[in-house]
Amino acid sequence: MGFDAKNSVKIASVLHFATPQISLIHKDKTMSDQAAKDHQQCVEKFIAQANELTQSGLPADLVSAAMMSASAVFATFSVAGNEGGLNDSGVDKVVQAYRNCVEHVQKVKKAEFGSNA
Repeated sequence: MGFDAKNSVKIASVLHFATPQISLIHKDKTMSDQAAKDHQQCVEKFIAQANELTQSGLPADLVSAAMMSASAVFATFSVAGNEGGLNDSGVDKVVQAYRNCVEHVQKVKKAEFGSNA
C-alpha cells in the first residue's frame, strides 16, 4: 500500500502543538529548551508511528484509541511505576493534562486554519 497523505497527520503541522512550554501534568514546571526539543522529537515519532499504522490499513480512530490507551498506561507508570496506580486526584490530573493538550492543539489549528478548523 502506498503512502496516502490524505489519511496521515503532517508532522510539520504538529510542530506548533508540541511545546506549550509547560509540563502537562506538573503545571508549575516550565520545560527547559532541551526538554521542549526532546518533547517535539517524541511527538514526531509517535505521529510517524501512527501514520505507519493507518497506512497499513488500520482506521485512524482505532489508532487514536490505541495511542490514548498506551498513553494512559504510560502516564500511570510515570507516576506510580509498575507496582502502583493513580488515586482519584492523580487520574483527575492526567485527565486535565490531556484536556489542556487537546485544547492547545485546537487553539493552534484554529489560528493556522481559521476558526472553522
